[in-house]
Amino acid sequence: MDKGKKPTGSSDEVLNTPADTATAGKPLKIVSSSSGHGPKKSYGPWELSFTDTPNSFFYRPPESSSDAPSHIPSNPMNLELHMKDERSRVVGLTPEEIEWRKKWVLDQKLHPDEPVYVESAVMHLNPIRRLYRYPWDSLERKVLIPALGLKKGHSVRIVVPKIFIGMLTTLYIYYHVKYNKPNWMNRIRSYHHFPRSFIRNQDLIERDYPGLLDKAFPIPKEPKDFYDLNFSRRVTHLDVGPPTLEYIPAEAVAICVDIGPGMRERTVAKGRCLLGTVLRCVQWIVQRRIFSESKDELALILYNTADSKNPLSDIDKNKYSNISLMNNFQVSSWELFSSLNSIETTSPALHSIDFLKVLQVCIHCIDEKTFDADIIINKDDMDNVTKAIKQHQLELAFISCNNDLCVSNVEEDNYPKAWKYAKEFITAVDGIYCNLNDALNMLGCFQRRSIRSVPWKCNLEFGTILQIPICMYLKCKCYKLNQTWKWAFAENPYVDVKLERAYVKSCDDEDELLLSNEGIISSTASKIWSGIEVDSSYLVKAFRFGSSVVPLNKFDLNEAKYKDREKCLKVLGFFDRCMLKQWHFAGDGTHFVFGDPKSAAACQAFSALIHSCKSNSKVILVRYAYNVASNPKIGVLIPLLKDTYECFVFVILPFQEDLVIVDQKSIGEFEKCHVTDEQLDAVDKLIDAMNMTDLSSSASSSGDGIFKWSKVKNPYYQNLFRCMTFRALQPKEKLPVLRDDLLENVQPNVALLDNAKNAFDLMRKNFILEKVENAKGKLCEQMKNVILAFVQESNDDVFYDKALHCCAVLRPVCIKQSLPDLYNTILRQAKCELVLGKQKNFWLLLKNKKDSLGLITVDECQSSSISPEDVVSFYSEEVSDEIVLSFWELRVNHAFQ
Repeated sequence: MDKGKKPTGSSDEVLNTPADTATAGKPLKIVSSSSGHGPKKSYGPWELSFTDTPNSFFYRPPESSSDAPSHIPSNPMNLELHMKDERSRVVGLTPEEIEWRKKWVLDQKLHPDEPVYVESAVMHLNPIRRLYRYPWDSLERKVLIPALGLKKGHSVRIVVPKIFIGMLTTLYIYYHVKYNKPNWMNRIRSYHHFPRSFIRNQDLIERDYPGLLDKAFPIPKEPKDFYDLNFSRRVTHLDVGPPTLEYIPAEAVAICVDIGPGMRERTVAKGRCLLGTVLRCVQWIVQRRIFSESKDELALILYNTADSKNPLSDIDKNKYSNISLMNNFQVSSWELFSSLNSIETTSPALHSIDFLKVLQVCIHCIDEKTFDADIIINKDDMDNVTKAIKQHQLELAFISCNNDLCVSNVEEDNYPKAWKYAKEFITAVDGIYCNLNDALNMLGCFQRRSIRSVPWKCNLEFGTILQIPICMYLKCKCYKLNQTWKWAFAENPYVDVKLERAYVKSCDDEDELLLSNEGIISSTASKIWSGIEVDSSYLVKAFRFGSSVVPLNKFDLNEAKYKDREKCLKVLGFFDRCMLKQWHFAGDGTHFVFGDPKSAAACQAFSALIHSCKSNSKVILVRYAYNVASNPKIGVLIPLLKDTYECFVFVILPFQEDLVIVDQKSIGEFEKCHVTDEQLDAVDKLIDAMNMTDLSSSASSSGDGIFKWSKVKNPYYQNLFRCMTFRALQPKEKLPVLRDDLLENVQPNVALLDNAKNAFDLMRKNFILEKVENAKGKLCEQMKNVILAFVQESNDDVFYDKALHCCAVLRPVCIKQSLPDLYNTILRQAKCELVLGKQKNFWLLLKNKKDSLGLITVDECQSSSISPEDVVSFYSEEVSDEIVLSFWELRVNHAFQ
């Protein structure tokens, strides 16, 4: 047997073992890897061998977990194994363990080439960082390290950039502080959100212990030393010259009008020239923008003219000929309106031009005005013009002079070729087109000024816990003229006239004489003007309570005004919708209340509140204050659900002082006013005959639609604007009368009246009207006759006291009922009795009591014809012939009656 060989049988093999080991030449048993005891292969310290060694250096995995030694870690990746522990090495190592330990210790020594520098492991791959570090890295690599060495060069590279950046920051801060000193215009302020106050029940503390909170938390209200942010410098009257930025209008409108021979030869209704009708349509556009106070600017372009005056004609005169820019963009004025009358005298061109060229001039003018750029369309094709119109978001409105071509039921084959081309172009740019008659009907009324509803933002407060952000918009309000009436000089209304008001204090005769003697006022002035002027600074407002006058200065007025803490919309409670009556709406308009769109939670909560109130037929009673200085009001929120939106309708409710008590008895309490069944049936038939629902349903099928009062123009404002236009153009002519067409929308429908003729006849038959005399006037007449009877039939002065008492009762009643002649007749007749020599004593009694029982003058009753001068002459001893004549006329009339 060879040395180092191991004989084996059928299942044994001879394995070569190292000759310099302790186990050399010893038989070793081959261990199968498939013995079922796990990996039983052993790894020697020098070479791989599949041996079963008895040394403790190689540990076979234990048969069970209880056989595993506790001092040996179970870590197959640890090369030191148990020899890492000093205690294990002290016990003693086998030769194999010593050899393994030696090899491990020698492996700890580094090779001369180690450590190996791997550049890719430390390379900076961030491109932005590499970019701003490249100059400094290049300086370090090429200059600093060769000159100073590795350590010093690297230190300088780290410190110098930071010093450089610090210097730049310091210089920037110094420059900003020196040349940008903050003032009240350019100071950058910060918003401080203070936390919620940690003091609870502040109102109760202030009520029980007034002034305690101010003492505990003093706030300096009058600082002594502070920087005033340059408020002391006044710059309101500083002349900075005209504005440098050009005003860009909100909207630019270019109107193109054809004035060619075809427009002059054709006529429309009533023999009018077609061109004149078109110019009238343009005038309506200008008028509407004048009275609506629009800041939009208009431009008027005429084509098919003999001249060529437009911005593009200078570039290509032949291509853009016969187009004139009559009026460049400017705000609508009466000068522009008057200049339209001279267009009919403009010379036309001999041939027509392409309409696309006119549109190119329009686009160029609009671009030059709004965008300050010259954009010229070089191609004449329709696609290029269409693209330019869509690119600049322009709107095209085409008004056809041929009314038959705009009718929808006309077949396409019957259209002229030019009209087909124009219709395709209008459809391509999403424009609108209509005939001339429809345009005149739409533009035939004046347009109100545009009002943009600004949201009023607040919180809908439920107590002190729940708050929902809301936005309130104005929906309906009575329209009022924005222009105010003012005084103007009649000969030249453009001259400024200022109103000066003087306050005069009345003075007694002694004061007036004293002032005239001292020379303060002249004697002539004292005769004309019995008073002295008072400076307005010495005046205060006063309120009269009966005979008492209570003055209030401006400080008292400020204290007397109601001041709320802030604007609010606080919920007071809920009540049924049926409790809200129609006469409870007391405000001057209605508002729509929505949830704040910036808060999704607020919109969700507000929507739930609307649906809940609608389903339960409830409304919300709220307290409303527009701002801090406004008076509080009570309002109601009514839920409104539509297909496209949902909101609350806010309406103001009246206070107790706003309600007017109407004491009117019911008709059913009067026996004479009992309504019969025939009368009720007649009224029912009248309502059915004048029912607009049936009329609107038939009208909607024909295309007229239902009557909508929201679409009806106010005839008062329409007539006022028409008169203003007429007076502005023709100052000396008489104003025209009210046109009948202005009242057409507020007149009953003719078809409705024809349908209700039978109902009218039935109403006249069942309700017979009788003329009723004035009972109070008749009673006063009887009272007058009784007084005269007392005077005429009295022996001596038996009934004089009764007659005077009746006069004292009759006089105020005649003044109240505007019947002064009844009472004045008694005095005239009493004076005429004096002429006849009868009843002189009664006349003397009336004359002595002329202050209380005298004639009723114009000052007491407007329907009287007696002036204060007539009263003085009436009580004189002389009796005029007119009084005697009137007396005998009354006597004759009384005798015939």
